[in-house]
Amino acid sequence: MMGDKSGKTLQIEIFCSPEGEAFARAVGYGLEEEGLPYQVETGEEYSPETAYESSQQGGLGVSVLIKEGWISVYTRQLKEKRPLFYEPAADPDIAKLLGKNAARIVKNKPFLEIDSEMENRKDQSLAPKWAAQL
Repeated sequence: MMGDKSGKTLQIEIFCSPEGEAFARAVGYGLEEEGLPYQVETGEEYSPETAYESSQQGGLGVSVLIKEGWISVYTRQLKEKRPLFYEPAADPDIAKLLGKNAARIVKNKPFLEIDSEMENRKDQSLAPKWAAQL
């Protein structure tokens, strides 16, 4: 495991509500395939602010939030409190792809594209209320 100067383990934090745990595992599989460590934190209290703040603190500078049926990927490279990726948690393959892309932020590699069929599944009208603030 990688560590920073304080000895803290460098990893990508995945924050999820209890109903999002299966998608958190899929995101984790994508991170593992790209060779990066992660930790899943489960609870109702996690919010977009939690994930954004986590990405802005030391470490790898990337965090993931899975809440109310949506997956959001945050990075310290974006200074606004908006996610870089924001996709419905409807397909484990999309979740895995988002995990790979989260790792690719850290590795400075090109992103993998979501094919047009997956893109067509997205229905912004189903977005949770807090998403309107993004």
